[in-house]
Amino acid sequence: MLRKNNLKTGSPEQPSEYDIEAFDKIKEMLGLEETYDGEDLDIDNDIYDSRSCTFPISFIEFAIINKYLYSMYRKSVPPISVTSYGYTDDVGRINHGGSFNANDGWWFGGKFDNDDNDYIISTKIFLDNTKELITEIHISVKEGVTADALGNKLKELKKLAFNNSEYCGKCIKVKLKEGRFRGIEIIEFKKDDSKLILSDVQRKYIDHFVNRVKRGSSARYLLNGAPGTGKTQSIRDIIKVLTPQVTFIIPDFTTCDDLSVILEACEIFERGVIIMDDIDLYLGSRDNGSYTKLLGEFLSFFDGVKKRKISLLASTNDKGLVDKAAERPGRFNMTLDYTFLTPEQIEKVCQIHLPVKYHIKEVYAALNDRINGKKADITGAFIANLADNIKEMSEDDPNWSLEDTISLITESYKGFYSSQNLVGNSMGFKIG
Repeated sequence: MLRKNNLKTGSPEQPSEYDIEAFDKIKEMLGLEETYDGEDLDIDNDIYDSRSCTFPISFIEFAIINKYLYSMYRKSVPPISVTSYGYTDDVGRINHGGSFNANDGWWFGGKFDNDDNDYIISTKIFLDNTKELITEIHISVKEGVTADALGNKLKELKKLAFNNSEYCGKCIKVKLKEGRFRGIEIIEFKKDDSKLILSDVQRKYIDHFVNRVKRGSSARYLLNGAPGTGKTQSIRDIIKVLTPQVTFIIPDFTTCDDLSVILEACEIFERGVIIMDDIDLYLGSRDNGSYTKLLGEFLSFFDGVKKRKISLLASTNDKGLVDKAAERPGRFNMTLDYTFLTPEQIEKVCQIHLPVKYHIKEVYAALNDRINGKKADITGAFIANLADNIKEMSEDDPNWSLEDTISLITESYKGFYSSQNLVGNSMGFKIG
């Protein structure tokens, strides 16, 4: 079913002049008519009854509440009985049902448990005249209650929605492009049995990050090192350990305003961690003369007067590219360096990735030898790639020998690190 709606995601239009009339029609249709005697009343909303109230919400709250109420409509079970839902079109016509998309505005009719009142809950999303994304929720009741009571009902709804949200305790990508909300994607993990070899210092501080976030404190870590040294694998491992107790958020944005909105919105998660792989490529650097407004917005978010409860896990290929201000206390709690493998670590990684017959000193020596006239800088990613090549090539050549493997190490090293330099500017966090 095709749906035409002036409030759908990305529309630059505000709600039309028919929206208020449309909402009144919904109330009339569901038996929630309200009367007014025409007198101007100066009332205290905390004391006198009200039949409706509008509240600003974040776009993440918007999507989660929409999904929750729609799921309750489909289930028809407590704690909220949603008996009807629909939308209004661009001229204010009321529609029951529709092809559901959590990124659009909807109305829902129903009751809360232990509450005899009838409710209409309406969500709205639009860009205002300044192109700012506006997300709201409007609650209307059949029998009037105080404004405080409506506010408490919203708190109850948020708690129910978030405790039952499919996003809570997952790794999610939040998409906002030039003010247009593009949705939330759950990032699924691929099975990965590989083990990351860390130094004692790295293990100590990674464990500290995990424990700090587990107990509800915030932490901001910057992982620094060349490609293939284990930064992204460390991030994957941290996610695996902390989910589902913690929600991980990967911002997908275009402008500094997009990033600011995402950062603010994600604070609704009781325990949340922002993931920014290759942070210097996202935000620029003063040191290289490419300071951007985006970097300023990002740093001021974490360095402001307000204490932030959300954590940050970022990585970079070269911390010299990151603005020095970002390394000050209060911006990152820890900058953790990832270096090339030591001879001892090379042996351990070989024992993880290479066939048993290659767990020999000749292979270890080749990986620790000088290549192109200098000491080889070996990473775990290189050895994993080498293992794949040995497997494929030995299957094609029944006479594959140890000498072939030693030669492959040298040639692979040259090609692997040349390609790493070429793709070093690629940006984005990938789970699989």
